[in-house]
Amino acid sequence: MRSVLGPATALLVASALGTACGPRSNAAGPLGPRPASSATAEGAPIPPERYPPPIPAPRTVACTLEADVWPLENTEEGIGIHYLRFAAGVPAFAKLYAGFDVELVVPAALPTAGAHLRIDVGGLLLAAQIEAAELPLYAASPLVLGGVFIPNHEARLLWRSARAGAITVTADAGPRVRPRGSRLETELPCAKISVHDVIFEAEAIDELMKAPRNRYADDSRLSTLWLRPGRIPLASAPGGDEIVDIDVVDPPDDTVLVHPLRLLGREKAWSRVALEVFGGVLFGWVPNDALVHSTKQYVDLSHDTGSHILKAAGKGPFVACDDDVPLFAEAGGERRRVGQLRARTPFVPLGARAEWTVVDFPRSAIAPVDGAWLLLETARLASCTAPGRQKPGGSPLKVGSPKVDALLRNGSSRWDYLTSK
Repeated sequence: MRSVLGPATALLVASALGTACGPRSNAAGPLGPRPASSATAEGAPIPPERYPPPIPAPRTVACTLEADVWPLENTEEGIGIHYLRFAAGVPAFAKLYAGFDVELVVPAALPTAGAHLRIDVGGLLLAAQIEAAELPLYAASPLVLGGVFIPNHEARLLWRSARAGAITVTADAGPRVRPRGSRLETELPCAKISVHDVIFEAEAIDELMKAPRNRYADDSRLSTLWLRPGRIPLASAPGGDEIVDIDVVDPPDDTVLVHPLRLLGREKAWSRVALEVFGGVLFGWVPNDALVHSTKQYVDLSHDTGSHILKAAGKGPFVACDDDVPLFAEAGGERRRVGQLRARTPFVPLGARAEWTVVDFPRSAIAPVDGAWLLLETARLASCTAPGRQKPGGSPLKVGSPKVDALLRNGSSRWDYLTSK
């Protein structure tokens, strides 16, 4: 067998690399058709002006949102999986697990444009696009959508449009809450939107609703007050236009409508109520005949499970470089520059692809998706070393060293994946 690795990239990933960390099919499968080469001569560095282009930031910006960390979201709620792309609507090149020093640039555009993300994922500085449907946007402070819904830390804000300084959003108030058209949509200034969830005090929500200070002063039987089964319209003013309809079922679902109502006030044929739902608080006016008293009690199972997707810690042997190295990706037959590998950040070379080395970063918070590759320029890796393999008094083992080649060939069950027959 002959190695498909060039002389500067003979170091291979060991079998100890966890299956959740590396691109399984990327290492084992064919590398597929190759875009045109950028190199000027074999083994020569590629001039920066001939690099694949970076992913451009938006020309017109609505909001630039910053955060210390990228949030971990509960995937049981159908969210929490984030992919990095060259542009909105094209195949992803990597899955994002976590990160810090976050800068999310939302363009002044419709959500089909996607947003531009800059993030540090543990030794990798990345710049890429992310789809609007995957954005972890939350209320930065208590706010009201459509005059009737206060989203809490569990409710994502959904981007509908954007202009300079503001984003129009809506939110999902639960499967039993049906907005009338776009009446929940509300334009918010950038300062009202956060890239991570924020927990609000109950007093702040009461103040926003202008609720009585004593929650139970107006009705001694408040703990038994419920909505009757059926479709109940909710308006922001007595007799006003309905903003949402609430589908009430008996017994109630285990995700919404399992808490008694709060009665906030009365006016003729109307009652002002507040209803805790999964994702926030609905409040507004309903007809008096929509209210019933019941002594039934229900168990709230809306928070019984939760899960997050984490990347398993990978094992070496690793390679690290003394200098920063540009990072590239390939997906859908296209190559782009996607960031920077910071000096001394460990990585694992997986194979050769023309003048590029296919790599993985088991200790960083991204992983390439099937059919995509993370790439480093091979000519820039000749001086990178395998840390922790230096003998006393000896010189560091270099990438491409016969000793490293033999060491890994004897101990790696994945060697066959990286050789040709």
